[in-house]
Amino acid sequence: MTAIMNNTFDERIAATYSSVDKVKQAKAVLARKLGLKDSKIKIIEPTDVATGQKLEGNSRAIGANMLNLHVKYAAIGLGIGLLIALLLVLFGPTLTQSNPTFTFIALISPGIFIGTFYAGLRSLKPEHDIINQQTVAAKQNDYWTLLIDTDNLPVTKEAVCEEIERTDCVEVKES
Repeated sequence: MTAIMNNTFDERIAATYSSVDKVKQAKAVLARKLGLKDSKIKIIEPTDVATGQKLEGNSRAIGANMLNLHVKYAAIGLGIGLLIALLLVLFGPTLTQSNPTFTFIALISPGIFIGTFYAGLRSLKPEHDIINQQTVAAKQNDYWTLLIDTDNLPVTKEAVCEEIERTDCVEVKES
């Protein structure tokens, strides 16, 4: 595993440290040099029981986001299905023009299905998996993890990564 886990699709950055002093020093450096707020930086201890909460946040907010994504993409799928069905009924082959009800049913259903399927894929957040797995592995090897949320920060992810590289972060070997 690398010391800095930076995924281009994920708004989080994680770095591992061998001791509590080093992780606290790194947190202080990031707060002082880059102006990061305490709410954007989390420390995950090797004995932490709330690792999932720190990695993913409030489950109620995640559920609300999933519901919103499903409704949004289902509505988009419905709209696209309606539009295609309308075009086929107005300008399409004779079969679609002679049976508009069937045409609308046949195109609305897959539109809704594809929209909700896409929302499900987006809700899974596969981009979070790399950082989550590496953080859990670091925790199992008695390392401390510094988790930085770079969403809506005044500095870039690259600047945060550069500053972390100047700290005493370590590489965790998988056993």
